[in-house]
Amino acid sequence: MEMDTYRETKSGYDSDGPSDCSSDSSVEDECDTDTSDTETSSEDSTSSDDSSGDDTWSTARRPPPRTEFLGTQGPTIEAEVEDENSPLDYFQLIFDDDLMTVLVDETNRYASQFRATSWKPTNKDEIQVAFGLMLLTGLIDKKRKLASYWSTDELVSTPYFGKCMNMNRFQRLIKFLNFNDNESRPTNCNDMTEVYNHIITKWRELYNLGEHIRIAAIDEAMLKQRKYRKSKRVKYGIRSYILVDANSHYCWNLNIFHRMKRNLSDAVHGLLTEKCYHLWHTLYICSDSFYNSVALSKKLLNEEVHTVGTFRNHKGEPKEIKSPQNMKHNEIIAKDNGKVMVLAWKDKRIVKATSTKHDASASNIRRKGRRGESEAAEIPKAIIDYNKNMSEVDHLDQMLSYYPCTKSLLKWKKVFFYLMTVSVHNCFVLYKYKTSGEKMTYYKFYKKLVKQLCMMKDPSELSESQDLSTSLGEKAPRNDPPERLRGGFTCHRLEMLPPTPKQKQSRRPCRVCKRNGKRKVTAYCCKDCSVPLCRTPCYGLYHTKKNYA
Repeated sequence: MEMDTYRETKSGYDSDGPSDCSSDSSVEDECDTDTSDTETSSEDSTSSDDSSGDDTWSTARRPPPRTEFLGTQGPTIEAEVEDENSPLDYFQLIFDDDLMTVLVDETNRYASQFRATSWKPTNKDEIQVAFGLMLLTGLIDKKRKLASYWSTDELVSTPYFGKCMNMNRFQRLIKFLNFNDNESRPTNCNDMTEVYNHIITKWRELYNLGEHIRIAAIDEAMLKQRKYRKSKRVKYGIRSYILVDANSHYCWNLNIFHRMKRNLSDAVHGLLTEKCYHLWHTLYICSDSFYNSVALSKKLLNEEVHTVGTFRNHKGEPKEIKSPQNMKHNEIIAKDNGKVMVLAWKDKRIVKATSTKHDASASNIRRKGRRGESEAAEIPKAIIDYNKNMSEVDHLDQMLSYYPCTKSLLKWKKVFFYLMTVSVHNCFVLYKYKTSGEKMTYYKFYKKLVKQLCMMKDPSELSESQDLSTSLGEKAPRNDPPERLRGGFTCHRLEMLPPTPKQKQSRRPCRVCKRNGKRKVTAYCCKDCSVPLCRTPCYGLYHTKKNYA
């Protein structure tokens, strides 16, 4: 077998190279980025130099190794759904009954530990509605606090939110949303280890990666936190890396670096896992070029994984590549140690790259110049292949940035809803694979999923513990709920306030009387609006008049 010959002799070669496409702008932009980072340990670069210092380098003349991808790409047998056109069916492959049970139980537990007054236990259906509304905030981006979606201002109102759930109830659900038992979890453990592992495991179970895969840094803007990153456009964010399929953009794995330091080798092996070894994947390291090295390429080649990527100085390269002198435009200097090919190519600036899959050959292509005119350029095939696959990395960030639903959230809740957004994108990838004929766009898929999540049972069918309205015992909302004018008296119920430990008959200031400058208390309250009102005439005025004051 050709693969076995290459493994034993390291000399199974083929003269064919990658197709000529793309330009060099992506590489130059990345190499021009400052990669100094407060989270990066200097030990990474030191270890890379030490492990590659004994290599014997010679001028790269060998043809590229000839290997064949041994895996299969696409959804696994675990990705079976009843209705291939139902986004909710795909969503429930990841957010299944086991995960929803954990979220419901831990949310109710946290509310009881918090000693929330008048908390009514939530259930799977209600949590599902809350998730749908949270995803809808990405579709309707107001760039303000979550409460603005329940605004009664005609100019900016979004009545669908109030129709699905009371604002106070939604805010309490998001506040008490929890992922494990706070009293029993270890001190050094984050708030969502079990949920995080469940979601990532489902991603990997539902899809097989293709030949071309990429490791890239996700957009830190999606996970803003108080972690200062001096060299980045987004100064605060959690360092996170994803493993993505090059063709479908399916996010297969994700690593979040929080309160831990890992060297590059551990990070890459943690993303790849054993499922990616010995299949001859081609890994494009499309994060900052600081993290690529000769040592990493050699280590992954031993696991039968090809690597292609740009790099900075002091990554185990020979001195001819480390400090090239007087290079001319389009000149290429390439060295080889029998396993890894390292090159320096001069365009507008010097670009350095490593590859275990390519030779040092170049292709003549046409590209746009600075003034938009077409010009000829001689670009190494390794750089062409890298640019082609690196440009696809931004596609996932672009898709996720269309509908961000992580604003106004703190800590691990932001991470949780980011994972939910990525899961929706992965569900869309599975949908495109599984569905034949005309397919929905991502926008229509996303919108249909929101509608399916927000479908509720009739309130009369819910038990008392499942009532979605705000409890009578809770504090009245400061702003009038938008649903107060909907449905007339058929959708609202006037009931007596429940007794308190100090009062057998509770009384509160009437909302309508107070807005009209009168001091009057009442024993009645609208159960659906949670607003104290006099029986007459305030109850009728409140639910029929827009301006009752």
